[in-house]
Amino acid sequence: MAVYDLPAVINKVEEQNLSNKKIIYIGHSQGTCLMFAAMCLKNDYIKDKIKLFIALAPVARVGGVSSNFLKVLNSIKVEELFKVTKTYEVFPEDKKASKFTTWVNNNFPSVTNGILDLISDDKSLLNNNKERMSIFFNHYPSGSSLKATNHFIQLFRSDKFHGYDYGKEANMFIYGQSEPKEYNLDDIKGVDIGLFAGVEDKLATLRDVRWLKEKLSKNKNVVEYKEYEKMGHLTFLMPLEMSWFDDVLSLIKKYT
Repeated sequence: MAVYDLPAVINKVEEQNLSNKKIIYIGHSQGTCLMFAAMCLKNDYIKDKIKLFIALAPVARVGGVSSNFLKVLNSIKVEELFKVTKTYEVFPEDKKASKFTTWVNNNFPSVTNGILDLISDDKSLLNNNKERMSIFFNHYPSGSSLKATNHFIQLFRSDKFHGYDYGKEANMFIYGQSEPKEYNLDDIKGVDIGLFAGVEDKLATLRDVRWLKEKLSKNKNVVEYKEYEKMGHLTFLMPLEMSWFDDVLSLIKKYT
């Protein structure tokens, strides 16, 4: 996704960009992880295309994840379970399942609130738009590949930011070493980055985001850093109020 999909998106935007100016990229969660990886692997390309990268709930190293849901997936070795059951997509899009989730939320909101608390948003439900939850859950989750899920669990276990671990033999063929190569954040240069984090985020925790900020600051890439109370991972997608986005808009205006 970092090597092929993200550049394809950028190239498509460039085709429609009549001003011929560099692009502002806004990513959330995995959307930030892709950009961080792309900047490590293709820094010259990215810095020629992107003038500002706004990272909401930024993800790189994730060893500090406090999500009980992810810890359960890790403990039961979910990748082996999916392999046995020949499951290759996690939370695939399903209209019947979406309708059921919406029904549960409408009739038993404490259940869906509890699920969010278990997965990603501790206490931050105070700033999540509960009245719109049924709308959001009609489309969320929208599915992810098994490989992407496995990669995230690998990053959690290793507490490092690295490529996919294919196993020692395959790693030797792909990376030239038995372990997957780490993405070197020191290689990121020439792109201004704004980091926006939620204090109650269980997936992009402050422990990991602050580490990321420190790494990126070595080359003076970070132009703005904010931590928001009562915000979790999904609050950036379904907030009750948008005052935090004023900071994002203010930063964008500086680059337009």
